[in-house]
Amino acid sequence: MSKELNKLNELECEAKSLPAKDYQAASALINKTIALSIALCGKENHHIQGFHKINFQPHGIITCAVNDFVLEAWESGLSEYLSCLKNIKQEIEFASEFPKPLEYTNQVTIPWLWKNVPAKNLWGAGALIVGLLAASFWLGYEKKKNIEELTNTFTEDKVSLPSKEVEKNVSKNQAPLKKP
Repeated sequence: MSKELNKLNELECEAKSLPAKDYQAASALINKTIALSIALCGKENHHIQGFHKINFQPHGIITCAVNDFVLEAWESGLSEYLSCLKNIKQEIEFASEFPKPLEYTNQVTIPWLWKNVPAKNLWGAGALIVGLLAASFWLGYEKKKNIEELTNTFTEDKVSLPSKEVEKNVSKNQAPLKKP
């Protein structure tokens, strides 16, 4: 992208060094810029329309009669041109900040992952796997511990069943059932 930015910087320097009222040089510069814009952004980009709207000459005024209007139109056209160049530069710089998309592959292998995935993502995935593994072991241990506690509370040693003597005493103390 630096080559494109260098070309745009050269066009900017050329525009700033244009002598005032050199309409042919300005038109040639706009044509060069449109060609570069097509090469960088394609034929259907909005910058082309912006460059076509730039006008260095005043409209409807005899150019030799009023010099102030001519200079004002020239400065306005130059300002619009530099603004359009700045917009293209910003788009190119913004686009260069994003990483290129990964190339298509039929197989995802460990070497392919190592080559194409950033290290911080690999470390994150590794930490996630280790964390899930540790959590599963911990949950398994806790479940086993809970099951052991439950089974220990219901063993014959700790739970005493009523003896036959207690049953006899209970049956003696009960009043006989009356029939209605």
